Formats: sequence, C-alpha cells, structure tokens
Amino acid sequence: MTENLLERHVRTRDPHIPQQIDALIELAGGGSSENFDLYRELLRSAVQLIAENATRWDAKIATAALSEMVNGFGWLRRFERRRKCSVFGSARTQPGEPDYTLATEIGRRLAQEGFMVITGAGAGAMQAANEGAGPDDSLGFNITLPFEQEPNRVMADRPGLMAFRFFFTRKLFFIKESDAIIVLPGGFGTADELFEALTLMQTGKTPIVPIVLIDHDHSGYWDDWLRFVEGRMRDGGYISKSDTSLYRIAHDAESAIALICRFYSNYHSMRWIDNELRLRIAQPLEPEKIEALNREFADIIKRGAIVQAGPHEEEQDEPELLSMSRLAFEFDRRGYGRLRELIAELNNGALAAHCTTNPLQTR
Repeated sequence: MTENLLERHVRTRDPHIPQQIDALIELAGGGSSENFDLYRELLRSAVQLIAENATRWDAKIATAALSEMVNGFGWLRRFERRRKCSVFGSARTQPGEPDYTLATEIGRRLAQEGFMVITGAGAGAMQAANEGAGPDDSLGFNITLPFEQEPNRVMADRPGLMAFRFFFTRKLFFIKESDAIIVLPGGFGTADELFEALTLMQTGKTPIVPIVLIDHDHSGYWDDWLRFVEGRMRDGGYISKSDTSLYRIAHDAESAIALICRFYSNYHSMRWIDNELRLRIAQPLEPEKIEALNREFADIIKRGAIVQAGPHEEEQDEPELLSMSRLAFEFDRRGYGRLRELIAELNNGALAAHCTTNPLQTR
C-alpha cells in the first residue's frame, strides 16, 4: 500500500522520477550493489516526503536523523571487527563510591577480554567504565543536552567519541553495536536504555545478547527492581515467565564477565534465512543433545524440528563463519525468552574461562 501511494505521488509530479532515481543510484556508484533495491526505497522515501509537502519540522527531523545514522555507520566501520559491550549507568555516580569502583573494574576486565566498552561518554559510571577500559578500547556515544552534555575526560577529543542529537538514534547505535550489555544503578536514562534493550529482544527486533544487571553487594538496587518486574509484571501477567530469562544479575565484575563469556562459550550468533532461524555454534552437538532440545523447546518450534546443519548458500557472504555448525529450525518468533534459555543450553558443558569466540552479530 505504501508502495502504491508512493508511485501515485511520483507519477503525479513526474512519470520519469523512478527512472531518474535509478539513474542517480548508478551515477553514485551503486548500480551493481546488492543494496540497489534498498537505495531505491531510500530515495523514493525522500521523494515521497517532498511530494507530501512535509512541514519544515518533519523535514528537519527526517534529514537530521538520516544524516546522523549515515555518519554513524561510516564512523563505526573502522571498529566493525571488534567485540563491544555497552555499559549503562548514572552520570551522578561519584568517584570513590562503590558503583564507580565497580564500573571501573568492569571496563578494565572487558578490555582484557577483548571488548571495546561503549558508554554515553558522560560523567559518573560512564566515565568510570571508560577509565577502566582506557581510551583506545572505549567508544563514547555522547548526547547533546543543555546539561551533562560534555564528554568525560577519557573520551574528550578522542577518535572513539561521537555526538548525537537524538536519543532514538543514539539508542539505535547502542543496541546495534552491542555484543553484550551491562547495566549499573541509574536514573530515568539508565532505565530507559535497559527497557529499550529488553523490549527489542523480547519482540525479536534485535538479536539476543547477554544483559547483565550489576550492583555492589548490599546495594539492593536490583533487588527492588526485581520485586517490581517479577512480582508485578511477570506475576501480574504483563510479561511472560520466560521473559525474565533475558537478563542476569551479578554483584561483582568477575561474575558479570563470566556470564558474558559463558553466553559465547559455544553459541556464536544467529541469522534468519527465509522463515528459518539458524544458530551458529562453535562445537557441533551430539544427536542425543539435539533430541533433548527438541523435547525441551517444542513450544517455540513452529513446525518440523531442530536439526544440525552446515552453512546455507546465503551464508557464503560470511566466510569466516563457514566452519561453524548450525542449528536450524522454524522458530515461532514469539518466545524470545525461551530462545534465550535455548542458547543457555547450547553452552552447557562448554568451557568459558575466556571469551574465545568472536561474537559478531548478523543484524
């Protein structure tokens, strides 16, 4: 319907516009690109905005958001082979406080395990995590605000710093780039980032990655959060029982890192091919294990069964992953908490002393 509406607008203004759009893509060097159809849709959307005589405010939002995303994609390309963990927490956490010390240790241990640490580049817990990782292993997604907008001293004027105008594009990049997420106590912004990640994973809008909620012993912050989420949301029927499997709790840096490394001890990443979900794993499973998975997770198999397979022909574009085994099945696209539990089962029995695999996600 959107396509028909767009074509009607285009024909009304000039019947040659679709051909001119294709010619422009050719002129820009995208004529032979596998993304040709997507570039066409991108330009047609811009034409539709013009044809509908958008308000200046709407046009400014669309232009600024797209520009911010394009700049971000290009800027992050140099880091695309690095694993990354987003660390969320309060800008008001002070040096010397237990959460500040904890965030510093988290950053240090993540860098030791080969992760880049992504923060909001602000003060408090964000600065602490950047300090622990060091500027060369840190990325800062700063936000332009009338207060707290200055990047912290670790990230200021560093190549790993990028400024965002919009919270929604900033959150998009946090989620898109994260192979893991660690959340410390914080305020509205921290809660927003956490619930955004949980919602996107719960609904299948982003691949599942480990989410670790961490506070120091005796803090009680996440205990209170759990009482609300599990006592009110889960027990009240507002979320599924398995949705609480999307996160884990830790009280020290070593436990948090161990949970992340455990997640990637055998499981590597996922990819959709048509209606089939394919889970890439470092070590193939025994037939008995696959039979057990089919029994245990029958509720999320839409039809057929979980089978072990080699790479699909469409996966040839990721040659570094071709040696991995796959578990392929028709997932019901609803039980993402249960899918997280399945991933945990894939890692049972695998060694997880270090994050030895490279969890690059196919987005």
